[in-house]
Amino acid sequence: MHRKLLFLILIIPIEFGYKLYAQENPIVLKDIEISSMRNDQLLKNSPELIRVITSTEIRALNLSNVSDILDYVAGVNIETGTGSGFANRGIAAMNGMPAQYTLVLLNGNRILSDHIHSGQNINFIPVEEIERIEIIKTASSAQYGSDAIAGVINIITKTADTKSAATFFGEYGSYKTYNTGASVQSMTNEKTGVYTFINYKESDGIPLLAPANRIGKMGYNSLNLTQRFTSNIGSSLKIDAWIKYIDSNMQYKDEMNESFMFMPNINLKYTINDKSFISTKLAFSKWNSETSLENNEIFRPEIFYFLKLSNDNNIIAGTDLSVNSFTRSAVELHIQRMIGFFIQDEHKFNEKLSALGSIRVDKLQYSSMVFTPKLALMYNLNQDLKIRASVSRGYHAPSVQELYEVGYGHGGTAFRFGNPDLKPEYSTSVGLGLDYSKNNKFFINLSGFYSNITNMIVPVYSGPWEQDTTKDVWMRKNILEAQIISAEISASWYITNNYNLLLSYNYADNIAKSEISQKLPYNPGQSLNIRFTAKQNIGNNLIISEYVSMRSVFGRSAWNWKPETGSEPTNPFGLTTELADYQKLDAGINLCFAKKYNIYFNIGNILGQDIENLDDAYTVIDGEPVYKVGVKFNLY
Repeated sequence: MHRKLLFLILIIPIEFGYKLYAQENPIVLKDIEISSMRNDQLLKNSPELIRVITSTEIRALNLSNVSDILDYVAGVNIETGTGSGFANRGIAAMNGMPAQYTLVLLNGNRILSDHIHSGQNINFIPVEEIERIEIIKTASSAQYGSDAIAGVINIITKTADTKSAATFFGEYGSYKTYNTGASVQSMTNEKTGVYTFINYKESDGIPLLAPANRIGKMGYNSLNLTQRFTSNIGSSLKIDAWIKYIDSNMQYKDEMNESFMFMPNINLKYTINDKSFISTKLAFSKWNSETSLENNEIFRPEIFYFLKLSNDNNIIAGTDLSVNSFTRSAVELHIQRMIGFFIQDEHKFNEKLSALGSIRVDKLQYSSMVFTPKLALMYNLNQDLKIRASVSRGYHAPSVQELYEVGYGHGGTAFRFGNPDLKPEYSTSVGLGLDYSKNNKFFINLSGFYSNITNMIVPVYSGPWEQDTTKDVWMRKNILEAQIISAEISASWYITNNYNLLLSYNYADNIAKSEISQKLPYNPGQSLNIRFTAKQNIGNNLIISEYVSMRSVFGRSAWNWKPETGSEPTNPFGLTTELADYQKLDAGINLCFAKKYNIYFNIGNILGQDIENLDDAYTVIDGEPVYKVGVKFNLY
């Protein structure tokens, strides 16, 4: 009954699409810039369905992980639960699709992490160094190529701006969790800045009830280093060079296994005149882990040309190359190459109507050419109401692991195999959004998405393994066609500049069609979020900020390719796990002295409910309240 009621509520347009919290004066939408479309522009001018999480709300909540931030974004669902993945793991599923269809970027460059075949681990990026998060809510292969079937999450880190500053922070929390670090941004002159970030974190890890092999073995530590250099040389050339290194260790099979992420990148922007520029990028990402004997590397150079044809018309055209080297337990070393060409036209027809059209052509190493077009429109009904619509095509090229894995298992009789004959997965997606704002106090949005995915890749039971008949072969095949629908609504009301109430609700469902009966790998079900934030000025030097939030999740399910021992592998419906509903109540308070010194206290999962997840393995977090206390010093 409650599902029918909530679905009826879905038709009421009460979503706040840009989720700004009242810790300072409310941010006016015209001030929010985005960079994910390769051309820096104001959010209000983009026809794309984009959500932005600003630095204001990131600072206000003092959250521990990126997954905690994204968990309250309508249309984004956070999952975890891998048998051999990093202990502090979070993956982001969007628009009702599995997390591996969400492309996660760091400053526009692809992140590599553990268990990437089931989604990128967003928790490797420390919250403290994030400037904003841009979320493109529709298929974006026309801009980014493979893997952006559900959309894109682009995490933008801080950089040195027009002033020098330093920040120091330290936290202690449940399960002997220590988190400390510092950042320094300095302007060496009026054109050159350097940003440095260092962070160390260690923990005994969250307590689990399942899986058995990870109970009491979730400890980890990580060292995170970032250096970013920006400089304007003369009036024409801008350099943005940065390097990130993360060294981590985690408990696994009674040992501490080491892994590291390494990302050096350089961007050059050469301004030809006031109407055109050329941008080039050299991006490299590397992930190496002892846990699965994994080494994953991507080298991705890019160049594009921007031309302003008129005040109302821009053209972007370019090309990029991807070279991916991969090896892992049960996967021999292979190198996969792709080259792509794209063109994008941004056109403002009049004060009411604007459009963005993109088309991309990719040539895969072992496949034919792939064409992925996209069209996005925005219509201003009046100064308060906007309609955005998007039609796009996305694709995912089979990875080296999906093509060549041989006999990988987590114990038991089920072993996973690659398939060299796999074809790319494709999606056709439609998105529609309605944004309403009034007096910069009340914001409403209703968004809906429909996607049809073909050639979906899932493991299929294929009988005993010839080399060992006690083991079962689960072969990856292109067998699924799926129709996925999702809708999201939210509203934000600034009661005053210091008090804000946010409500959001998300609904997703899917219908799978294939030659055999089959469930989709993941169904996020429904979620309802409520968050209240407040701020009080006590005299001239003390500000007290508080928040309380409730997240209710229900109707989730996940399909586990690995059957339970003794179960019938030919019955795919028997492999579906209905994940338990839960309600998560969190709260926090922050005391700020002289606008520089902060003391804060957060408490999570106040209701103490167990939380079930199924990423690559079924995981149950032992529910109990968790806390952290922290201090932060901002020096200017």
